[in-house]
Amino acid sequence: MATKGPCEKILPAGQFSVKCPCDAGQAYKSGYLQSESVEEGVTLYDFPSELHRRYIASLLLHSEYDGIRHSTVRELCFQALEKFSPTQLRSHPRKPRPGRQAIEARAPEAQYQAELYRALHIITGGRCIIHSEFSYTTRGKVDFFLNKKTWGIEVLREEDRLQGPIDRLRPDGAYGSWKLVKDWVILDFCQTEPPAAEKRDDPNLFVVVFDIDFECYKVLNCNHEIIITKRRMFYA
Repeated sequence: MATKGPCEKILPAGQFSVKCPCDAGQAYKSGYLQSESVEEGVTLYDFPSELHRRYIASLLLHSEYDGIRHSTVRELCFQALEKFSPTQLRSHPRKPRPGRQAIEARAPEAQYQAELYRALHIITGGRCIIHSEFSYTTRGKVDFFLNKKTWGIEVLREEDRLQGPIDRLRPDGAYGSWKLVKDWVILDFCQTEPPAAEKRDDPNLFVVVFDIDFECYKVLNCNHEIIITKRRMFYA
Protein backbone atom coordinates (compact mmCIF):
# COMPACT_ATOMS: atom_id res chain seq x y z
CA MET A 1 0.00 0.00 0.00
CA ALA A 2 1.74 3.14 -1.24
CA THR A 3 -0.01 5.33 1.27
CA LYS A 4 0.98 3.23 4.31
CA GLY A 5 3.79 5.47 5.60
CA PRO A 6 1.97 8.79 5.90
CA CYS A 7 -1.29 7.20 7.05
CA GLU A 8 0.48 5.30 9.83
CA LYS A 9 2.06 8.58 10.88
CA ILE A 10 -1.30 10.32 11.18
CA LEU A 11 -3.18 7.57 13.06
CA PRO A 12 -1.50 8.16 16.46
CA ALA A 13 -0.64 11.83 15.98
CA GLY A 14 -3.91 13.14 14.58
CA GLN A 15 -2.24 15.11 11.78
CA PHE A 16 1.21 16.02 10.54
CA SER A 17 2.85 18.68 8.42
CA VAL A 18 5.67 18.54 5.86
CA LYS A 19 7.87 21.26 4.41
CA CYS A 20 8.52 19.54 1.10
CA PRO A 21 6.77 17.06 -1.22
CA CYS A 22 6.69 13.51 0.18
CA ASP A 23 4.80 10.26 -0.25
CA ALA A 24 1.82 11.85 1.53
CA GLY A 25 1.06 13.39 -1.85
CA GLN A 26 0.13 9.97 -3.22
CA ALA A 27 -2.20 9.33 -0.28
CA TYR A 28 -3.77 12.72 -0.97
CA LYS A 29 -4.26 11.94 -4.68
CA SER A 30 -5.83 8.58 -3.74
CA GLY A 31 -8.37 10.35 -1.54
CA TYR A 32 -7.14 8.96 1.78
CA LEU A 33 -5.91 12.30 3.09
CA GLN A 34 -6.82 15.95 2.81
CA SER A 35 -4.28 18.75 2.81
CA GLU A 36 -4.12 22.37 3.87
CA SER A 37 -1.38 24.95 3.34
CA VAL A 38 -0.73 26.45 6.77
CA GLU A 39 2.23 28.65 5.78
CA GLU A 40 4.56 29.10 2.86
CA GLY A 41 6.08 25.76 1.93
CA VAL A 42 4.30 23.86 4.73
CA THR A 43 1.37 21.50 4.10
CA LEU A 44 -0.79 19.96 6.81
CA TYR A 45 -2.26 16.50 6.19
CA ASP A 46 -5.19 14.84 7.97
CA PHE A 47 -7.98 12.34 7.28
CA PRO A 48 -11.05 13.84 5.58
CA SER A 49 -13.40 12.18 8.08
CA GLU A 50 -13.58 9.76 11.00
CA LEU A 51 -14.79 7.11 8.56
CA HIS A 52 -11.57 7.46 6.56
CA ARG A 53 -9.54 7.15 9.78
CA ARG A 54 -11.31 3.98 10.85
CA TYR A 55 -11.03 2.42 7.40
CA ILE A 56 -7.29 3.05 7.25
CA ALA A 57 -6.87 1.80 10.82
CA SER A 58 -8.62 -1.45 9.91
CA LEU A 59 -6.28 -1.93 6.94
CA LEU A 60 -3.01 -0.97 8.58
CA LEU A 61 -3.53 -2.02 12.17
CA HIS A 62 -5.78 -5.05 11.63
CA SER A 63 -8.50 -3.39 13.74
CA GLU A 64 -6.20 -3.44 16.78
CA TYR A 65 -5.92 0.33 17.17
CA ASP A 66 -8.12 1.31 20.12
CA GLY A 67 -7.53 5.07 20.09
CA ILE A 68 -5.61 5.00 23.39
CA ARG A 69 -2.21 6.70 23.38
CA HIS A 70 -1.75 6.60 27.16
CA SER A 71 0.68 4.34 28.97
CA THR A 72 -1.44 3.96 32.13
CA VAL A 73 -5.12 3.96 32.96
CA ARG A 74 -4.68 6.89 35.35
CA GLU A 75 -3.30 9.06 32.53
CA LEU A 76 -6.33 8.15 30.43
CA CYS A 77 -8.74 9.00 33.25
CA PHE A 78 -7.02 12.30 34.04
CA GLN A 79 -7.49 13.37 30.42
CA ALA A 80 -11.09 12.17 30.54
CA LEU A 81 -11.79 14.54 33.43
CA GLU A 82 -11.02 17.43 31.09
CA LYS A 83 -13.97 16.33 28.93
CA PHE A 84 -16.53 16.26 31.74
CA SER A 85 -19.50 18.53 31.16
CA PRO A 86 -20.62 20.78 34.04
CA THR A 87 -24.00 21.08 32.33
CA GLN A 88 -24.50 17.32 32.32
CA LEU A 89 -23.39 16.94 35.93
CA ARG A 90 -25.82 19.64 37.03
CA SER A 91 -28.73 18.37 34.94
CA HIS A 92 -29.49 15.20 36.89
CA PRO A 93 -31.90 15.41 39.86
CA ARG A 94 -29.78 15.27 43.02
CA LYS A 95 -30.47 14.53 46.64
CA PRO A 96 -28.67 15.91 49.67
CA ARG A 97 -26.54 13.45 51.61
CA PRO A 98 -25.96 13.83 55.35
CA GLY A 99 -22.53 13.39 56.87
CA ARG A 100 -19.88 15.58 55.35
CA GLN A 101 -20.23 19.34 55.20
CA ALA A 102 -23.75 19.76 53.89
CA ILE A 103 -24.34 21.18 50.45
CA GLU A 104 -27.61 21.58 48.64
CA ALA A 105 -27.34 18.50 46.42
CA ARG A 106 -24.84 15.97 45.10
CA ALA A 107 -24.62 14.23 41.73
CA PRO A 108 -25.43 10.52 41.88
CA GLU A 109 -22.74 7.92 41.20
CA ALA A 110 -24.44 6.91 37.95
CA GLN A 111 -24.01 10.45 36.62
CA TYR A 112 -20.26 10.33 37.17
CA GLN A 113 -20.14 6.93 35.49
CA ALA A 114 -22.06 8.25 32.50
CA GLU A 115 -19.76 11.27 32.16
CA LEU A 116 -16.65 9.11 32.40
CA TYR A 117 -17.97 6.74 29.76
CA ARG A 118 -18.84 9.64 27.45
CA ALA A 119 -15.43 11.26 27.97
CA LEU A 120 -13.59 8.01 27.26
CA HIS A 121 -15.61 7.60 24.08
CA ILE A 122 -14.58 11.10 22.95
CA ILE A 123 -10.89 10.55 23.71
CA THR A 124 -10.69 7.21 21.91
CA GLY A 125 -12.88 8.30 19.02
CA GLY A 126 -15.21 5.42 19.78
CA ARG A 127 -12.51 2.91 18.80
CA CYS A 128 -12.11 1.38 22.26
CA ILE A 129 -14.57 -1.21 23.53
CA ILE A 130 -15.44 -0.22 27.09
CA HIS A 131 -17.19 -2.94 29.07
CA SER A 132 -19.55 -1.55 31.71
CA GLU A 133 -20.29 -3.54 34.88
CA PHE A 134 -17.80 -6.19 33.74
CA SER A 135 -17.58 -9.50 35.56
CA TYR A 136 -15.54 -12.61 34.81
CA THR A 137 -17.03 -14.66 37.64
CA THR A 138 -19.90 -14.26 40.10
CA ARG A 139 -17.59 -12.37 42.49
CA GLY A 140 -18.55 -8.76 41.85
CA LYS A 141 -18.38 -6.39 38.89
CA VAL A 142 -15.84 -3.72 37.99
CA ASP A 143 -17.45 -0.50 36.71
CA PHE A 144 -15.40 -0.27 33.50
CA PHE A 145 -13.03 -2.73 31.86
CA LEU A 146 -10.92 -1.97 28.78
CA ASN A 147 -10.25 -5.41 27.42
CA LYS A 148 -7.40 -4.74 25.00
CA LYS A 149 -5.47 -2.82 27.66
CA THR A 150 -6.58 -5.07 30.56
CA TRP A 151 -7.40 -1.89 32.51
CA GLY A 152 -10.09 -1.54 35.15
CA ILE A 153 -11.82 1.58 36.47
CA GLU A 154 -13.92 1.76 39.63
CA VAL A 155 -16.15 4.82 40.20
CA LEU A 156 -17.26 5.92 43.68
CA ARG A 157 -19.16 8.91 45.00
CA GLU A 158 -18.44 10.65 48.31
CA GLU A 159 -17.29 7.22 49.45
CA ASP A 160 -16.63 6.63 53.13
CA ARG A 161 -16.23 2.86 52.70
CA LEU A 162 -13.21 2.79 50.41
CA GLN A 163 -11.58 -0.34 51.72
CA GLY A 164 -14.02 -2.68 49.96
CA PRO A 165 -13.23 -1.53 46.40
CA ILE A 166 -9.52 -1.33 47.23
CA ASP A 167 -9.47 -4.92 48.51
CA ARG A 168 -11.44 -6.25 45.53
CA LEU A 169 -8.94 -4.85 43.01
CA ARG A 170 -5.83 -6.14 44.75
CA PRO A 171 -4.14 -9.23 43.25
CA ASP A 172 -5.65 -11.50 45.92
CA GLY A 173 -9.05 -9.77 45.85
CA ALA A 174 -12.29 -10.67 44.06
CA TYR A 175 -11.34 -8.83 40.85
CA GLY A 176 -7.63 -9.59 41.14
CA SER A 177 -8.37 -13.31 41.17
CA TRP A 178 -9.64 -13.01 37.59
CA LYS A 179 -6.02 -12.41 36.47
CA LEU A 180 -7.41 -10.02 33.86
CA VAL A 181 -7.05 -6.55 35.40
CA LYS A 182 -3.38 -5.61 35.03
CA ASP A 183 -3.73 -1.91 35.81
CA TRP A 184 -6.57 -0.16 37.56
CA VAL A 185 -7.71 3.09 39.12
CA ILE A 186 -10.32 3.98 41.74
CA LEU A 187 -11.91 7.40 41.27
CA ASP A 188 -13.81 8.83 44.23
CA PHE A 189 -15.89 11.79 43.02
CA CYS A 190 -16.73 14.40 45.66
CA GLN A 191 -17.95 17.96 46.05
CA THR A 192 -16.28 18.41 49.42
CA GLU A 193 -12.80 17.35 50.42
CA PRO A 194 -12.80 14.07 52.35
CA PRO A 195 -11.75 14.10 56.02
CA ALA A 196 -8.23 13.02 56.96
CA ALA A 197 -9.60 9.84 58.52
CA GLU A 198 -10.48 8.56 55.03
CA LYS A 199 -6.86 8.42 53.82
CA ARG A 200 -5.89 5.05 52.36
CA ASP A 201 -2.54 3.57 51.45
CA ASP A 202 -3.30 2.72 47.83
CA PRO A 203 -1.50 4.41 44.91
CA ASN A 204 -4.40 3.55 42.59
CA LEU A 205 -6.91 5.63 44.56
CA PHE A 206 -7.63 9.22 43.52
CA VAL A 207 -10.17 11.70 44.85
CA VAL A 208 -11.72 14.09 42.32
CA VAL A 209 -13.12 17.14 44.11
CA PHE A 210 -15.56 19.37 42.21
CA ASP A 211 -16.82 22.72 43.40
CA ILE A 212 -20.51 23.09 44.11
CA ASP A 213 -21.36 24.19 40.54
CA PHE A 214 -19.05 21.67 38.81
CA GLU A 215 -17.14 24.53 37.20
CA CYS A 216 -13.74 23.50 38.59
CA TYR A 217 -12.09 20.38 39.95
CA LYS A 218 -8.84 19.16 41.49
CA VAL A 219 -7.40 15.70 42.04
CA LEU A 220 -5.93 14.31 45.26
CA ASN A 221 -3.96 11.11 45.73
CA CYS A 222 -4.66 8.55 48.45
CA ASN A 223 -2.82 10.71 51.00
CA HIS A 224 -5.00 13.70 50.03
CA GLU A 225 -2.05 15.48 48.43
CA ILE A 226 -2.98 17.62 45.43
CA ILE A 227 -1.60 16.14 42.20
CA ILE A 228 -3.75 18.17 39.80
CA THR A 229 -4.35 21.71 40.97
CA LYS A 230 -7.70 23.44 40.62
CA ARG A 231 -8.67 23.35 36.96
CA ARG A 232 -11.63 25.01 35.29
CA MET A 233 -13.85 22.85 33.12
CA PHE A 234 -14.43 24.43 29.70
CA TYR A 235 -16.26 21.54 28.08
CA ALA A 236 -19.95 22.40 27.77
